Amino acid sequence: MAKKTKSPLVKLVNAVCSLALFVSIAYLAIAGFSITVASTLAVACMGLAGPAVVGEHGILEMLTAFVEAVVEGVVAVVEAISSVISALFSGW
Repeated sequence: MAKKTKSPLVKLVNAVCSLALFVSIAYLAIAGFSITVASTLAVACMGLAGPAVVGEHGILEMLTAFVEAVVEGVVAVVEAISSVISALFSGW
C-alpha cells in the first residue's frame, strides 16, 4: 500500500489544530472550564477529524488517521520551535 502525500494546507491545519488542542487542554487543567476554551477545543477536534473522516473508509482507519494527524501536528510544532531556537544561535 503506497503512502499518500498530504498537501501543505492539510499539514498546516494539523499543526494549528494540534497546538490549539493541547493549549486548550492545558488551560482547562490549570484555570478551569470556560466557554471560549471549550469552543476552541471543539473546533480543534473537528479540524483534526475532518480530513480523517473524509479520506478513510473504516472506523479503525478513521481513528488511525486522527491519531496520525495529531502526531504530525505535534511534530510540526516542535520542528518549528526548534528551528526558531536554532536560528537564534546560528550566528554565534
